[in-house]
Amino acid sequence: MARKVSIHHDRRKKVLLAGIALLILLGGLMVYFAGGTPEETKIVPMELQVGNRVAFNLDPDALRFGSTTPGGGAERILEVKNQKPYPIRVEIYASGNISMWLRAFDNRFPLEPFSARNITLNVDIPGGAAHGNYTGTLLLVSLRRWI
Repeated sequence: MARKVSIHHDRRKKVLLAGIALLILLGGLMVYFAGGTPEETKIVPMELQVGNRVAFNLDPDALRFGSTTPGGGAERILEVKNQKPYPIRVEIYASGNISMWLRAFDNRFPLEPFSARNITLNVDIPGGAAHGNYTGTLLLVSLRRWI
């Protein structure tokens, strides 16, 4: 009789452990799909010149903030489009020496199918900034939203 209780107890323990493992797996999948799965990444070069004058550069091959003086700033508006038939989430990251001065309003946001959103990007140059060229990269990551 004691052996039967032991086997029953072991079986309950295995079922309980399997249930916990399944819950952890399902929870992980929900977090993964709720956050989105990587869909597309765009890399946009950025450029800014700090000097004695203010100038514009509107070339479309990069995100150019032109030229400004120490203590000045510049602003650009970037249109982000979702041309997919399903919703996405967009995340924006910056790197390089220009990124320390860059602010992106709305750096994480959802986009519904076939919609667009304008994102304002500002660079605020400290008064003591050294003259020179500052560069970096803007990384736009789109994630497919499942729920």
